[in-house]
Amino acid sequence: MFLPVSILGQELPVFDKDEAEVISYPATFFSQYQPLTALDMVRQVPGFQLNDGDELRGFGSAAGNILIDSSRPSAKQDVVSDILTRIPAANVKHIELIRGQVQDINMQGHSVVVNVILINDNLTTIRWETFITHTSPSPLGIGGNISMARQWNSIDYNFGIDLERDTNGINGTVERYDADNNLIQLRRDDRKQTGIGISGIFLNASTTINETLYQFNSRFGYRDGDGEEISRRFPWGTTEPPFEIIFNNSDTNPEFEIGIDAERSLNTSLQGKGIFVYTKSNADELDTQETIDNAGNRTNFKEVNLGTDTSEAIVRLEFDWSRWSDHDISADIEGAYNTLDNSLVLNEDSGSGPEETFVPNGNSRVKEIRGDFLIKDTWTMGDFVWDYGLGAEISTITQTGDTDQKRSFFFIKPTSLLSYSPNQQQQTRLHFERDVSQLDFNDFVSTTVFVDDDLALGNPNLKPQTTWKAELSHERRFGELGVVTITAFHHWLEDVLDLLPISDDFETPGNIGNGRTWGMIFRTTMPLHWINLKGARLDIQTRLQDSRVTDPVTGTSRNLSAFSAFPGPPTIRFLSDNDYVVDIAFRQDLEDAKLAWGFDTAFQADRVVFKVNELENFEEGVEVNAFIETTRWLGIKIRLEGRNLTNYLEVRDRLSFTARREISPVLRREFRLRKPNRIFTLTFSGSY
Repeated sequence: MFLPVSILGQELPVFDKDEAEVISYPATFFSQYQPLTALDMVRQVPGFQLNDGDELRGFGSAAGNILIDSSRPSAKQDVVSDILTRIPAANVKHIELIRGQVQDINMQGHSVVVNVILINDNLTTIRWETFITHTSPSPLGIGGNISMARQWNSIDYNFGIDLERDTNGINGTVERYDADNNLIQLRRDDRKQTGIGISGIFLNASTTINETLYQFNSRFGYRDGDGEEISRRFPWGTTEPPFEIIFNNSDTNPEFEIGIDAERSLNTSLQGKGIFVYTKSNADELDTQETIDNAGNRTNFKEVNLGTDTSEAIVRLEFDWSRWSDHDISADIEGAYNTLDNSLVLNEDSGSGPEETFVPNGNSRVKEIRGDFLIKDTWTMGDFVWDYGLGAEISTITQTGDTDQKRSFFFIKPTSLLSYSPNQQQQTRLHFERDVSQLDFNDFVSTTVFVDDDLALGNPNLKPQTTWKAELSHERRFGELGVVTITAFHHWLEDVLDLLPISDDFETPGNIGNGRTWGMIFRTTMPLHWINLKGARLDIQTRLQDSRVTDPVTGTSRNLSAFSAFPGPPTIRFLSDNDYVVDIAFRQDLEDAKLAWGFDTAFQADRVVFKVNELENFEEGVEVNAFIETTRWLGIKIRLEGRNLTNYLEVRDRLSFTARREISPVLRREFRLRKPNRIFTLTFSGSY
């Protein structure tokens, strides 16, 4: 698959024209980065962006773009990047970058994946990490993890535990103006949040019995968190005295997952795999809102008890038939059973005793039985590889409680990916696909938003959004590190999921009609030795995008709502429905000194959320992060990282109307200004 040669003492991949879709990097290629884990190595694969997959129901639809020994682990909550952190770098034989469908590899809908190939031996390896985090003015956060990989008889297993106590705080001001742009109120908000728990207790194991490979994956997690926000409000231009509102919340959330799969050759040309995954989560939350007047008397008190229990059971079969040398036929069959139980009790006391407030769809049970099927053929024609197929999905969603109804859906899902690879230095891909989004059950039920004095109402009439995707990308590689990839895309959306008005005051997640998005994505990795920066590289990625949908309130054309407000803690997300994102990262590895340093900076366009009687605009400044790390002492990696060094300003511009947005007079305007604070983390990690 690759022919390593030695250049300046380092093994580098040599491109093999016989397999232009696969580039293989030996473990020694990553030695300059002083990796301790498989994740450290994957992050340095030239031209690759790790994706853990979407938080969706189902197994195939939520797949990330990482494989381990040519297979995806049978896990969802235990995401593959976390699994990679528990695999020591010494256990990695080589890493394959697969750009297009190849035989025996299930790409799970991705055009590019990374395949981590491990060394099979019986060595016992222990990996550990501990860290301290400081976010001014919050107390120190601490955490750590330890994992062990070893072989017992014929069973390879990896066991680990991850503990963390996190703290964060944020403060800011809010300026409120009336319809004539007169200042009527000033606010000072101070929020503190703490959480402690087990991020995960993990067990992954595999063994081969009678030519069948069995894999087992499990995870248990638990979190207990508390938060408080004090909002001091000062009326302006009136004789009304100041007052304050105190928001408190506490939550607990245990999670459990187990996954089992079995894979074997059914005959010389047929491979089969069976997968079972079960996940369960229980979230209990208590939120209160207390209004205190200037004399220290409580004038209003609200309390909401929210319980959300979710579960998912998945059974999946995968078959791969390679009877002909130029065709590889695969079939995937998946069935899933999902449930969500939501209970909400809201009480309010204005001085005469608590009174319960009814919230529509606050107490509901949602369940879904879903099945999908996909059959594909990978047809190899010299430099061309055509991966095409047809899938279908059927589901029945039943909701009981505050709403009783039952609905069924059926979708046809064709897919086509044509790749042209004259050599490993360049590849062109043309991708067409129909994608069906998996509905978020939390959108079916209601909850409260105390800080905005609002309700987030659920919608039992949601339909899945479908998207016809057309994407054309070209990749060009230069040497062993340089790569440039340009992708142009156009997506046609049906039953767009946005915010649907149900009155002049409330909206709910809903389908608002058809829309489209289009744009381009540019990614590059550039070595910087040509400007005398030995061991340095620059990674740049940018996305430019536009979109259109008909606004259900005004009837005019507008952009899609961008629901990712402020990700927090500071991190700018690359994928969103705004106009642009730019992310630039620099790294230099001084291999002889066993030292590395670098920085990254990112900025993005504003994000607008279109509500029925409000227009919200979110923006922030330029995010800058930096790090320095070394392995000079005892092989221990010491890393100091600073995030959000500019402490950029988060701005929320909230424009409220007397009734429906933009066709009714303005009621008021709020400007919320907050700084998410700088975060410094000192990490010690090692393996033996």
